[in-house]
Amino acid sequence: MPEAQHPVPRDRPAGNAPAGHIVSLDGLRGVAALAVVSLHYASLHGYVGILPGATLAVDFFFMLSGFVLSFAYTARLNDRAFLPRFMMLRVIRLWPLMTLGAVLGLIALPLGGESYHASSMALNFFGLPTPFEPGRGAYLLNPPAWSLSCELAVSIAFGMVAPFLGRVVGLILAGLSAVLLYLAISSAGTMPVFEKSVLGMAGLAARTVGPFVIGVLLQRHVRLRAVNPEVVAVVLLATFAVTPGTAPLTVVAIVYLVYPALIACAAASPVTQRIMPLARFSGFISFPVYAVHFPLLLLLRPLLPGTGLPAYIATMAIVVAVAWCAGTWFDEPVRKWMRVQLDRLSRPRQNLAAETAPEKG
Repeated sequence: MPEAQHPVPRDRPAGNAPAGHIVSLDGLRGVAALAVVSLHYASLHGYVGILPGATLAVDFFFMLSGFVLSFAYTARLNDRAFLPRFMMLRVIRLWPLMTLGAVLGLIALPLGGESYHASSMALNFFGLPTPFEPGRGAYLLNPPAWSLSCELAVSIAFGMVAPFLGRVVGLILAGLSAVLLYLAISSAGTMPVFEKSVLGMAGLAARTVGPFVIGVLLQRHVRLRAVNPEVVAVVLLATFAVTPGTAPLTVVAIVYLVYPALIACAAASPVTQRIMPLARFSGFISFPVYAVHFPLLLLLRPLLPGTGLPAYIATMAIVVAVAWCAGTWFDEPVRKWMRVQLDRLSRPRQNLAAETAPEKG
């Protein structure tokens, strides 16, 4: 019997299901986050590792975000009165763990012999880049935070243009972004992040906007057959074996052809009860893992020296455990408190009892 064709979800879930919550995509988010940890672990210990292309996980995250935010918020963003609340919800979703990552960086950097200016510390605490210094990045306290700032910026921009982002405009933006990404990689020999050059910054904008827009278009317009989520996860990991700086055309093909297919197939795929707990756990820890792993790796490096498998496994286990604690005991309570304050500011008191389940994205 031929496999049934499933539409990619287009509407918010009904009942008590949290907005923007697709379990199969949650699982992939966790796989990608752990791949980034492996990449940075190898880098900090002076070797290449088996996943040199795990930096592509960032592009995958941007595409996932475009898909999930379109899934959760497109209908409500047609009401322009919802836009200020949407913007604040995005800040609430990202800022607590960004701040925690900066706090850990504040502790970790001096232990590694690094220094920073007070202005850098203040800017990074608010998710903003520091002034460029020779040989130093824009996010001194927590280098991976650059992508979280880009995520916040592009999601707020999406809120502003969501009702007007049609298929043609989206495809034009994605096409231009693909070309700019290719040029930036070819010029620099690496994936673009915050850089001084005009081409580098254009490549960074393309790296953020292009995948995000593709995610939105996927959610709105694409239908694919369901594929076993485990197969999708294996293919995703395989893409991280590419060395991005040496293969710009391959990178563009992965980001703009492979990742859209993976996300569309995964979103259409039901998760079996056998892997449901793992997928939910993977999704829950994914953002905390990404937000705090780098300073944690710096703190753990002198405690678990060496490049052997036992040190690697122990480090990964500690990162996951700390991420779970951060998500459970810090991020969720802080976001809940911030949403209550937002409601008090933006809604009449008598409407507070009608609050829906917390948004996730």
